[in-house]
Amino acid sequence: MRTRSLVAAAVLCVAMIGDADARPRRHFALERGQPAACAGIPWCGCWLRIRHGIADQRFDKAREWADLGSPASVCRPGLIAVWSHHVGEITACLGGGMVRMISGNDGNAVRDRVRPLGRARLRAL
Repeated sequence: MRTRSLVAAAVLCVAMIGDADARPRRHFALERGQPAACAGIPWCGCWLRIRHGIADQRFDKAREWADLGSPASVCRPGLIAVWSHHVGEITACLGGGMVRMISGNDGNAVRDRVRPLGRARLRAL
């Protein structure tokens, strides 16, 4: 009986310590490093092109995505957010000009993170 009580107390302490140290994460590295197909180039556009099965390597450049698909004016998951220097796919619209988005070449990783839309153009594929 006493052993069971000690084990239960230890488990409770570990659970409490884990909760105390837990911090909300703003981004998640899903893959590290540059894909081989995107070697030697800024690769956010290349990664997204591969993700969507687009063969045209012109879309390796982020700004080229501004001409693909059709313009969108209202945020929704699945849209592509395009800046002159970066491109990614919106996974959630959080309000206040903030989105959760997955993109390549974000700190040399594929990340799912919260970003401000700012002056991004929205495109529907």
